[in-house]
Amino acid sequence: MTLTVLKNSYLEQLNSKIFVWLSSISSRLKADHLIKQIGINNRLHLFKTNVA
Repeated sequence: MTLTVLKNSYLEQLNSKIFVWLSSISSRLKADHLIKQIGINNRLHLFKTNVA
């Protein structure tokens, strides 16, 4: 193999790893956002039922 082929192969592997990493972070951020929204909505619901 030539040096160019090795560099391209390494860059493709690195690109794949970065894509997987970014995808997993994106999923976690979406889950965290939904959990926070649900938590806030539950607190507001509890507050409204306690006040009424």
